[in-house]
Parts: sequence; structure tokens; C-alpha cells
Amino acid sequence: MAKKVTFEAGSKGSRLRSGELAGIVGCTRKRICELAVDRQIPGAKRTKGGHWYFVRCPALDRWISERRMGVDLRAAKNGIKLPRNRRARSWPVPVQCLCKFTSAVDLLGKHPHTRWKPEQVEHLKSLLLPVTRALWPDGPPRRDKESS
Repeated sequence: MAKKVTFEAGSKGSRLRSGELAGIVGCTRKRICELAVDRQIPGAKRTKGGHWYFVRCPALDRWISERRMGVDLRAAKNGIKLPRNRRARSWPVPVQCLCKFTSAVDLLGKHPHTRWKPEQVEHLKSLLLPVTRALWPDGPPRRDKESS
């Protein structure tokens, strides 16, 4: 269980309350509390009164950035445009690409292509062909029996 402290602990600039964090990452206070209880938010502390607050630290800042990027990616995927007064939050394109490819590789590990329909496998190949050509202009590297 998280250590319970009084809310006066630390300076006010070094902590966020649940509502403030919810507004920053784009979810509800209830969801923030659920994540804090599950210990998914770095720097989460509970007051003696049972309220949550979050100590600013590099891990919390990284968590906030990842959550905000996820909100922006979901909005873009659903065709939602950001309000004019809100600045887009995003990671550099190479980081976004690596994140998406990592997710795709994880999914492929959980759902092997051998269980897919042949037309789905062909579609995957057609999607990956430009990527392999860009990464390996001379053709994909061959795995030697000695290096395996």
C-alpha cells in the first residue's frame, strides 16, 4: 500500500492533484485514482484523508508524455481535430514509428500469421514490402546457419 502522508508534504509546485493530472492526460479523476491504486502511475502518494497526489519526477513526466501521445494518436486515428488553442503533443516521428512497430511485433507474437487467412497474410506482406525495401535496398539480409 502507498505511504499515507499529509497533503502539506513537499512544495506545491512539485506535486499534482488527481484532477490536475486528469486534465493534463485527458481522462477522468476516477480513472486516475484507479491507475494510482493499481500502482501504474509513478510518484503516486496517498494522503491520510485518502486523496491521491503525484510527486513530479522524471518517471511521472515520461508517463504523462506517453499518455498524452496516446490521446493524440487515438484522436488522429478517429479523425478528431485538436482545438485551435491547444498545441499538438507529439513525439518525434522515429519514436512514434518504433512504438507502433513494437506494438505490431508484440501482436504478431501473440497472434502468429500462420493462423491468419491467406488473403490477410498477403495484405500484411504488401504493407511491409515498402518498409523492407527502404531498410534493405539490396534485399533483406539472409540468416546464415552459423549465425542462428
